[in-house]
Amino acid sequence: MKKFYTTFFVLVIVLNTNAQTIAGWNFNSNPSDGSTSTGVTTPSFGTGTFSLIGGVTSTYAGGNGGSNTNDNSALNTSAYPAASVASGTAGVQFSVSTVGFSNIIIGYNQRQSNSSSRFSRFQYTTDGTNWVTPDLTAANTTAATGTVDFVNDVFVQTVGDAWATRTVNLSAISAVNNNANFAFRIVSVFDPAGTSYVATNTTYATTGTFRFDDVEISSNATLPTILSAFTATINQGKVQLNWATASEVNTKFFNIEKSIDGVTFENINQVNAKGAGNYEAQELLQQISTFYRLKMVDKDGTYTYSKTILVAAKIAKPIISPNPVSDIAIINHSIATAGSMLSIYTMEGKKVKAFAINTNSTQSTVNVSNLTTGKYIVEILQGNERNTAILIKQ
Repeated sequence: MKKFYTTFFVLVIVLNTNAQTIAGWNFNSNPSDGSTSTGVTTPSFGTGTFSLIGGVTSTYAGGNGGSNTNDNSALNTSAYPAASVASGTAGVQFSVSTVGFSNIIIGYNQRQSNSSSRFSRFQYTTDGTNWVTPDLTAANTTAATGTVDFVNDVFVQTVGDAWATRTVNLSAISAVNNNANFAFRIVSVFDPAGTSYVATNTTYATTGTFRFDDVEISSNATLPTILSAFTATINQGKVQLNWATASEVNTKFFNIEKSIDGVTFENINQVNAKGAGNYEAQELLQQISTFYRLKMVDKDGTYTYSKTILVAAKIAKPIISPNPVSDIAIINHSIATAGSMLSIYTMEGKKVKAFAINTNSTQSTVNVSNLTTGKYIVEILQGNERNTAILIKQ
């Protein structure tokens, strides 16, 4: 069971010395203008976007220390909802791509005024739409000069106008790794024991402020491979696979995997890594539609997957597999309409097999074990359209 720590504490955590900053905001003017009442919301490091949510407004005020003592600005937010409405909707939001990174850690400083909400919540999204509240634990969360309600997954502050240094470690959540749609937000919430906001130290007011400074998104690990492109096209009966890497860190090889249903994949080829650049591979087109993905394997055995891409052939000419065939032929064809027929003829024009194709199907199975060795014409008749291919019986 989670525990609710009610005492104040100061906890200093030492992050992995290999941690790498992805992006950060210090809200200082750039270039410096020597004033804490001005600032910017563009990142001070890296790339990303910032936004106010839920009708909140902002100004600039003094920050939480730092090396630039002449221009130490922080973002001061106000105009939060009335006392008993819109919990979890108002605050600040940061969007930062984590492509190429894993083991994501978020750190920020927050100062709550006496009349602001005592409770704030950290949430993240991996698709830009749905927001998730992480399970806060003593292992993945810190709140220097503040507290954490681990039962209700909220940060708590009962001392007004005091800075709290907070950290949320998302390393255990793989969905935030290598994700172009990653974002997080910090919002004011009701007292978990009631249905309204409770003030930090006096009476709650919509003019109460949340102030933010030194927001940082970092990574404790760099993914072994940063894939910049992955495509698949059909050309003259073959699937052409192309991919490119922006960087490779100890990458050993790429496995090309394919699937008929997009769920169960099989390895069909392996291409050795060459230290970043362009790659290509080919295979014969065997299905109307096939899913492909790359398994990018590091020298220590760790790996990541690329996105899955679907190759769909808009074909009229039937594709026979295997060909030559000894017993069972799989014939891929355009989607069948009602009344579509499949027929097999000798090269002299004698019909030896014929049956109706299941409506909406794109594949038919034919037993040709009783046919004599030689070449045959496979005919697909769909309405007034007739398409043929040569089957070789062995």
